[in-house]
Amino acid sequence: MTNPRIVAEEPAVQLIRQLVTRFGPLEFRISGSCVEGFVPHCIHGNEAEQAEKRYPYGMVEGCPVYILNDPPSGDQSYFVLSIQKGKTTPGSLEAPGNVRFSLSKKVWKHENAVSPHMFSYLFGYSGNWG
Repeated sequence: MTNPRIVAEEPAVQLIRQLVTRFGPLEFRISGSCVEGFVPHCIHGNEAEQAEKRYPYGMVEGCPVYILNDPPSGDQSYFVLSIQKGKTTPGSLEAPGNVRFSLSKKVWKHENAVSPHMFSYLFGYSGNWG
């Protein structure tokens, strides 16, 4: 199992479900220079401009998430999508509700990494890992 690169808190999941019911397929766009509290752009999934250089970053509630600049290679971080009260970027679909999506960047903790002991179980290695 791989770690997801983006996860949504429950209030964000509920808002995404409401927006999908109202507007149909959605997608999220994240600037590659995303910092803590960044507001992603939520748009109709069938209205994507093809001229933009976008890289698939993951899925959240069945909606694709794209990063707009080169994604960081070897990055051990992930985003948490949440909602906050306040104005959002123009054209973002959640705007009429006076809420906005917000991203927090987190780093995977060591305990989320694959343990070499798991490989010994899977492949029958019985030696000492030290």
